[in-house]
Amino acid sequence: MFRSLLLAALLAPSLAAPAAAEDECRFYTYRAVVTEVLDGDTVRANVDLGFRIWVNDETFRLYGINAPETRLGGPKETTEAEKARGLAAKAALAELVEGRRIVICTIRDRQEKYGRYLARLFLDDLDVNEWLVREGYAERYMDERASLN
Repeated sequence: MFRSLLLAALLAPSLAAPAAAEDECRFYTYRAVVTEVLDGDTVRANVDLGFRIWVNDETFRLYGINAPETRLGGPKETTEAEKARGLAAKAALAELVEGRRIVICTIRDRQEKYGRYLARLFLDDLDVNEWLVREGYAERYMDERASLN
């Protein structure tokens, strides 16, 4: 009996996804603290896996959105205007989540080509990814093949 209760507890999601989350978040949801905002669509966080197990300084690429770049040059030839928009997106995201407890919903615990986990962030019931789009700091980006390569 105890073994079946323990197994049920381990298999059950330990953290309910926020109301705004879709069904895919149900089993890939973690509590976390954002330690650093790298740009308008990338954060670093310490992730609570449960049972006092933490993964520190994991990098997450915000799924389904794209914010302007913050560095000049590069393969996409970032302009000064785009850099300014990118820095504004980074500052807004940092003000919203840096140092705060959030919920991270990873997309099937998969990593994209740079090794970052694709994720949606939730601050209470606020879908941070959607907030960035709604506030004009990012655009929707749904080409999953490009994101997961």
